[in-house]
Amino acid sequence: MPRKTIQPDQIRCTYKRRNVPLPWSAKLDACKRLCALWHNCFGACLVLDDDRFRALCRRLVDDQWTESQLADAIIAYHHVCTTESWRLQHPGAHLTLAKFLYDDRLEEWIERGEEQRAKQRTAKQAAQQRSSYQAELAFFNSLSEAQQAQLRKRAEDELHLQGKLNAFSIVQDAMIKQKLRQLVQREMNEHRRDPSSVNAVINSGG
Repeated sequence: MPRKTIQPDQIRCTYKRRNVPLPWSAKLDACKRLCALWHNCFGACLVLDDDRFRALCRRLVDDQWTESQLADAIIAYHHVCTTESWRLQHPGAHLTLAKFLYDDRLEEWIERGEEQRAKQRTAKQAAQQRSSYQAELAFFNSLSEAQQAQLRKRAEDELHLQGKLNAFSIVQDAMIKQKLRQLVQREMNEHRRDPSSVNAVINSGG
């Protein structure tokens, strides 16, 4: 059965609260979030005990790693632990949270995690751009031929006014397509505000 995802407020605190340095106390919420993340990845981390609290605070406060960096490291480590090659070499074995935080390879895990997050962000941006382009194309195709022709003419007219089109330009088609896309985006935004506005806006020239 898949492990039930828990929230940070479900983490029980059992560490000794006496003589806890104030900077450590300020990191309590971050520690609970990281404990919850570890539990959701590996399990068996529902309690913030002395060992875990001390290890987390040493990294967050003393070494000044950020919560985001430690989260990246945990996710990167979990990703490796779930690969087939790792499972074959280390069946059922992984470090505890405290040992992971003290591990000499922590900085390496942080770097791996940051790289992994950057790749995911790039992939997400690419997907958003593809989705945006498809929406723009669908909107443009929904216009009548006359409206499409008017938009193309507006694109050329604006580029002429900006002095960007001339008889010797070898990139005119690309420039016109880019300007046309900007106009389509403008019309889509106007259409979202007022669905009845498309004809009026296009016919008026903006």
